[in-house]
Amino acid sequence: DGLQVSVTNSVPGAQYAIYDSHTLIPTQNWQIVAGTVLTGTGGAIDLSITNGLLPTNYYRIGYTMP
Repeated sequence: DGLQVSVTNSVPGAQYAIYDSHTLIPTQNWQIVAGTVLTGTGGAIDLSITNGLLPTNYYRIGYTMP
């Protein structure tokens, strides 16, 4: 039903998100899961998917710098 990932130490100002893909290769298929973007504070943050978790997808977390 859901997925929660905890990041112990985040980079302040970085945008963290959960990404999903139906395939691992090619790697350009990863898409941000809507509603999972959080800004890093320097401390711990929790990313979660509360619905729409598909058993046929692969999931990962990632971040981008502003």
